[in-house]
Amino acid sequence: QTIASLLLSFERHPEWVRFGRSPGIWPSCGYLTMQWLNQVNFRQDGHEWLRRSGSTAVREDHYKLRIDGQEQLYGCYSHSAVQPGFRRRCYWLLKHPRIVLVHYLQTGKTPDTVRLKSELYSPASSTRHFSMGLRACPGIVCGEYRGCARWL
Repeated sequence: QTIASLLLSFERHPEWVRFGRSPGIWPSCGYLTMQWLNQVNFRQDGHEWLRRSGSTAVREDHYKLRIDGQEQLYGCYSHSAVQPGFRRRCYWLLKHPRIVLVHYLQTGKTPDTVRLKSELYSPASSTRHFSMGLRACPGIVCGEYRGCARWL
């Protein structure tokens, strides 16, 4: 429901949406942005993602999320080919697929997770990694599924 409310309220917060720009080179864990689905290729982010076997296409796992028993959101995620546990998750509304919410996160325990957490939990870095102006939530930042981001 949180993702759906963010995607539905983007018109009231134009500063959340990136226009005509790529997400940047190698967005890090905790980076969260909204982009126009048809104007920005959010998949060109500089990361190396796992490929489908025997193909040059990136392997993306697709799914639909239900809210109140009805399919409302479309999601897809990719796995990093270089950094274990690093993911890119993308969400958009099925009925209004204009805006995509892109979230980069680290799942599981890897040696880099400890370093990333110490950088991301500092007050100075929270605005750097959350381009939408949202409050940093420790559950969202590095895939620790607690509190407000348990289902991400």
